[in-house]
Amino acid sequence: MTKELSKEQKAIAHDYGLEVVEQPFIKITFEYDTVHIPKADAWIVTSSNAARYISSHASELNKENYPDLIVSIGNTTSEHIDHLGIPIEQPGYGTAENVVELVKTKGFRSAVFFSGNLRSNVIPNGLMDVLDLTEIRVYTTEILDQKMNMDEFDAVAFFSPSGVRGFAQSNSITNQKVIAIGTTTKKAVQEELGVRAGIPGSTSVEDVLFAIKEDLS
Repeated sequence: MTKELSKEQKAIAHDYGLEVVEQPFIKITFEYDTVHIPKADAWIVTSSNAARYISSHASELNKENYPDLIVSIGNTTSEHIDHLGIPIEQPGYGTAENVVELVKTKGFRSAVFFSGNLRSNVIPNGLMDVLDLTEIRVYTTEILDQKMNMDEFDAVAFFSPSGVRGFAQSNSITNQKVIAIGTTTKKAVQEELGVRAGIPGSTSVEDVLFAIKEDLS
C-alpha cells in the first residue's frame, strides 16, 4: 500500500487475509497559516489532503464566505469536511473531467479550487473561461524515492499519480497485481510503469482493499 492506513483499514485488510506493508512514496506538507478564502458560489475539493486542510482550519474560517455547494471527489474527501454543514456533491465517478462537467451544469458564477503543487491542469483549464475561478494552494507534495524488494509482494495499490511517479523512480512491476484508486492514477500507472491497473468500485481505501482481495483470490 503506497500510503499509510488507518487502524480500521488495517483491520479490514487483516479480515481479508492480506498482509499489508505501508510505504508512502510522497510526503505532504500543509500550509501553516489560514488562507483567506473569498466568497464564491462553490468550493472544489478534489483530494483528501485539501479537505484535511479545510477541516483543520474550519474554526478560523469566515462562515459568511461559505459557498452554496462543495464539489468533491471521493467519500474520504467528503468525510473530512461534511461537519461544516455545507451541501456536498460528487460527480458520478471521481475524475477531474467529471468535476468540470458537474460545475458547468450548476451554472456557478464563481468557485474556489483548493489544490496542491502537483495538481493537473484539467480543472483550471476547464473552468477559467466559464466562471471566476480562484485557486488556493493549501498543501505541497514532495515525491520520495524508496527502493523496494518487489519479489516480496503480490500486489501494489496506488492512490495518486505522484505516488506512482515516486514508486517508478527505483521500482518496477513484474507479475504483481496493480490497483489504482481512480482513472487518473490508472493512467499514470500505464504511462510511468507500462502496465495496466484495475480500479475499485469507488474511490475509497476500503474498496481498494476489496479489489486486491478479489484479484488475489
